[in-house]
Amino acid sequence: MSASSNALELKLRRRVLDAYIAADPVTVSLVRYPRVDDGAGAWRKGTPVNVAPQIMRLIPYKRRLTNLTDHTADGDIPNVQYSLVATPGVDVKRWDEWFYNGTWFKVMGIEPKTQIRALADRVTILIEIRDKEI
Repeated sequence: MSASSNALELKLRRRVLDAYIAADPVTVSLVRYPRVDDGAGAWRKGTPVNVAPQIMRLIPYKRRLTNLTDHTADGDIPNVQYSLVATPGVDVKRWDEWFYNGTWFKVMGIEPKTQIRALADRVTILIEIRDKEI
């Protein structure tokens, strides 16, 4: 396959992704906590930084083979994973958080794991529901 056909394929994949996100978009306003050295060899959360709102698509995974709730001594805990799908230019980092529909979410992983997002056709962001005071 030639370089020009690879570039064309990437362009087409990105157009399909744009249409996919536009079909059910969600506005995500991430909150980022920079790491601050505590002087003792560790770090603590710094002052939160609000990242500009971005358009993505939220995808809940329905795990049909497992329970959607973990039963613990402290009560039932939801066990549903979600992901976000975004364009390669997305500004997201692991541990970013965001609030949506009354729930806090936290970024747990980002795919593809590359610094060269110009070569990617999409970014998939694994997120978890977080219990957190507003």
